[in-house]
Amino acid sequence: MLEFIDRMLVYKRYIKNEGFWNSLDMLFNKVFNLLFCFKKASIFLLNFSKFKTTRLNLNYHNDVEIRLLTIENIESIISAMYFTEKDIIRKLSCGQKCFLIYKNRELSGYAWTTCQPENVSEIDYLFPASKDCIYIYSVRILRKFRGLELSKVLLHELCSAIFSKSPDKVLSSVVMDNNTASNRLFKNIGFKENKKIIYTKIIFLKRILITKLS
Repeated sequence: MLEFIDRMLVYKRYIKNEGFWNSLDMLFNKVFNLLFCFKKASIFLLNFSKFKTTRLNLNYHNDVEIRLLTIENIESIISAMYFTEKDIIRKLSCGQKCFLIYKNRELSGYAWTTCQPENVSEIDYLFPASKDCIYIYSVRILRKFRGLELSKVLLHELCSAIFSKSPDKVLSSVVMDNNTASNRLFKNIGFKENKKIIYTKIIFLKRILITKLS
């Protein structure tokens, strides 16, 4: 019961951050996906050699700051997250990292990284764990701050921070084909499409086909 209440509070925050119609669309998609769905996604990869040759025109300002989320400051950001407090504590305790971006000292967005298996809920795909790969997921900019290229700054700084300590790692992410903004974002940073995921589901029968791109 408590978990159900937590999930409802998360959905309430989603309505507050994304607006009623976007929230209604998300709810409809979740219900529809329980019965039938056909979706495509891409697995993007990035290594250090490719990242260091990527040239970006980023407008950095003194009012933009990147921080790491800690258990101690969860309370200050929980209203912007689409996870319950229990989920966030579990993720951080398992070694996952959450990069936060602030503009004028106000939380503007975030992105999560992990080396552990992570479920891509849109396509019921469990992204496998790998000691050589860091998976990036849930990259979000709050509605108020969209259109300011903050997602590009956040993802670029996230990649820089990881590669500065672990240049041998490969960064990866799964992006839905219909999310044109995210596809453009990852390609601008230097990520390359490596595999295509085709997901189909009819009632309780589902199939995930993964093909490697040349």
